[in-house]
Order: sequence, then structure tokens, then C-alpha cells
Amino acid sequence: MTQSELLSMASMVSDAADSIYEALRYIYFVSCEDFYSVNVKDIFKIALSNITDSTLLGNLGYKIYPEMTGDLKDPGFAAVKRLIKYAFAVRIPFLKKYIPPKGSFNDNDLKELFRIICDAGAQNLDGIITSDFKNNMKLLRSKDQEEPLFDTEWFKSWVYTHGKEFSVINNKNMFFLGCADALFPLYWASLSDKLLEKIEKSE
Repeated sequence: MTQSELLSMASMVSDAADSIYEALRYIYFVSCEDFYSVNVKDIFKIALSNITDSTLLGNLGYKIYPEMTGDLKDPGFAAVKRLIKYAFAVRIPFLKKYIPPKGSFNDNDLKELFRIICDAGAQNLDGIITSDFKNNMKLLRSKDQEEPLFDTEWFKSWVYTHGKEFSVINNKNMFFLGCADALFPLYWASLSDKLLEKIEKSE
């Protein structure tokens, strides 16, 4: 693949991280303010309709102020977006399971794409994500190895370590973390489709 195509794919990953962060803001807002009057499925539906557009949730018509978003209002907490990018980046090797073995997307492209995403800010802060790019490359070569489920334990660890409001055990935080558990795998599935579409167009 060309460098331009790889840069475009890396941009998709960054945009998806921004989008899921915005979705998390809305989910926490729902848990605090309108738990019974706003259907969280609407947030999922709108966010997942285009996971690279972080502005779509504005269509819900709600004005969200920082104080309505818990720890997400803290500029320091936004570093979690680096982790989100990294969590997506380490899974990139599994894309090769869904494309022809002799296609234009090779192992060198995988490594270069991972490097570009890391250069764009993806980072395994505190070593909190246990999944590893090199190990996933090895798993990829095992024909019988299925793509593992998207693990969100790292997000919970970040919340409990760096959060103040989120780390308290109460209904709204359990609702928030439960939605995050569901949202991350759905985002990865949608992002995978977008990345694979980009790869197919390059063939």
C-alpha cells in the first residue's frame, strides 16, 4: 500500500478514538441527567452510524456542559484517547484474516501502519493494555487462532486509577462502564470494516 493510504487508515483510527470519547461523554450525561428519558440505544445508533465523525451526537439536540461529564471534563483524563488508539492499533494484525493472502496489504504495511498510529499519539500508558502488537502478529500466523474478543479491562483500570467520580461504585458509574464494555467492541468491528474497505480499494 502507498504511504498516503496508510496515513489515511491511521487517521481513521484517530478519528474513531475521538468519536468514542465523545460517545462516552454523552453516555455519562445520560446516566446523570436523563437516565429514564433518553434511550442509550440512540447514542449507540448515531455514534456507530459513522465512527469517524465525532460531531454526529450533536444531532441529539442536547447541550452538554463539562460538569455533566464526570471525569471526562478533566483535561488530564483525555489522555485515555492515547490508550484507545493503542487498543485499536494492536489489533490491526487481525485484519489480515479477512483479506486474500496475496493481497497488497502485507506484514510490512501492518508494521508501518502501527508505527504511524503510534507516532500520531497512540500509547500504552502505564503498560495498562496487556494485548501486544508483536504477539498478535504471531497469533495471526496460527491458522486456527480466532481473533480474541475486545478486552476493555484496561479502560476500567484507567478509570479506577485516574478517575475520581468514575471510580466510585454507584448506579451511574456501573451503567457507564457497562455501556463502555459494549461500545468498544462495536467500534472496533465498525472500524475494521472501514479499514478493510480501504484495503480492498487499494487492490
